[in-house]
Amino acid sequence: MPELLQSFSDNAPTTGVMELYKVPENLFDKDKIHFSDNYMIVRKQVRINTACHGIARILSDSNRIKRRNNLVLDQGRELIADIMAGRLPADPITKFSIGTGGYIGTPDPNVNPPKPLGTDIQLNAEIFEKDIDSIEKPNRAANTYIGFLASDEQNGVLISEWALKTFSGLTFSRVTTKQVPKESGFVYVIRWTIQH
Repeated sequence: MPELLQSFSDNAPTTGVMELYKVPENLFDKDKIHFSDNYMIVRKQVRINTACHGIARILSDSNRIKRRNNLVLDQGRELIADIMAGRLPADPITKFSIGTGGYIGTPDPNVNPPKPLGTDIQLNAEIFEKDIDSIEKPNRAANTYIGFLASDEQNGVLISEWALKTFSGLTFSRVTTKQVPKESGFVYVIRWTIQH
């Protein structure tokens, strides 16, 4: 029985979804960006349907227009339990990171990369880390972390793995995707919701 208590279930109640948007640099203003239903509102009076008008969700079956479920890693679940029990001080999520190690071996654009494992402790090939820009609270049991890859950051990189990290550097959750090319002239908006 103790062995069962030490392993984590794939159906644990902490879940998450990462959304990635590609926004033309000339439309982007991080101080005036807001999400509402299927729309991303950029600047004061510009309301743009995310399915058209040059703003595209990048993640879908073809890795261009959708969202992707994440896996909260075992160490992330353990962190929540320890904080709630008072064994550790709070270690909030403050950063996101990207990498090129979503695939094992040569990436195949026709095949999705392996899904993250609960036992993962970091990205396989992390190349960049950045502070979260803002946090929204869509409901009582969720937080949405928003970060940006600027138009001049990581251009030409083929991104295939993503992570949320805590202040201390612990990788909390991870997503793998087909390769996403980072293009100049666009800001990539990472919107990642964790539901408890």
